[in-house]
Amino acid sequence: NLTPPELTDHGIASALQTLTQKIAKLTNKNLLFENSSNFEGRFDSLIEINLYRITQEAVNNAKKYADSNFILVRINHSQHLLSISVEDDGKGFDVNDRLTSAVKEKRLGLRSMEERVGLLDGAMTIQSRAMKGTRIFIEVPNKGKKNLAK
Repeated sequence: NLTPPELTDHGIASALQTLTQKIAKLTNKNLLFENSSNFEGRFDSLIEINLYRITQEAVNNAKKYADSNFILVRINHSQHLLSISVEDDGKGFDVNDRLTSAVKEKRLGLRSMEERVGLLDGAMTIQSRAMKGTRIFIEVPNKGKKNLAK
């Protein structure tokens, strides 16, 4: 499931929509997908695969650890940026403590997300507050070889 056919055939927006639908059905979680800018463009396959895996990890973390009732995956684009956010209404966490302990304990989730975003010349921001949920925000420059942003 790391590189689903939907990603190869239709691109990142369609693949994320399918991912959220499948996870919602399997887990009975209130998991929604929003394509805020009706993005249907394509990026180089390496960019799309990394964006998919980053989002997949963020959703899995929200499912596993957040004890949330609601998860929203949102994609948006402009002429210069593609952004994806994953938000939940769960228990939240101390971002600095979690990143430090992840390095010490060799947990790979958040760390691999950061590394993948870095490979794409992008940026990742994590906002979280106790009992207020978590928001992971990813921005990637709109410069892929196959980029046909519409």
